[in-house]
Amino acid sequence: MKQKFLYGFAVLAIAVVAAWNVNLSSKGSGLSDLALANVEALAGGEGDEKFADVTCTEIDSWDQEKHILIKMIVVTCDGEGEKECQC
Repeated sequence: MKQKFLYGFAVLAIAVVAAWNVNLSSKGSGLSDLALANVEALAGGEGDEKFADVTCTEIDSWDQEKHILIKMIVVTCDGEGEKECQC
């Protein structure tokens, strides 16, 4: 009787672990939207995309309230050509 109880308990434990594993695997990759966006951004530069015209514009802006200088670089890439889209 005791051996049947232990056998039944072992079968039940295996079934619970298997069900839990199926539940975890059905939830997806577990990556947040931000992590997925980062992966896509990093993978975006791996193609053979080249451009005909690359324009880099520096913009300086003074924030009066915070007393800081904000520097921005705007990169514009147009057409198809032999230039990489970077400054």
